[in-house]
Amino acid sequence: MVRPPAPFPRIVALASMLLAGCGRTSAKQTHEAAEALRSWSATVELAEKARARGAVSERFAEQVRRAAAEEHAKAEATLREARGR
Repeated sequence: MVRPPAPFPRIVALASMLLAGCGRTSAKQTHEAAEALRSWSATVELAEKARARGAVSERFAEQVRRAAAEEHAKAEATLREARGR
């Protein structure tokens, strides 16, 4: 009979990964959030240009704008949090 692996090593591995994420510096968080803002801005710009020439539908362009707005809000929250430390 083969026993399933003990949960302890998996719990330790998961906890290690979570704690490693908590150790990010404010500078790194700020950089990552700024990069996300730039990336989403460029994505929206490309989607708008594609929409203007008829390469993508208005529905797709709206989905891109909506996703960008959500991610923009997350990035701004990260920037506020990083500044507050």
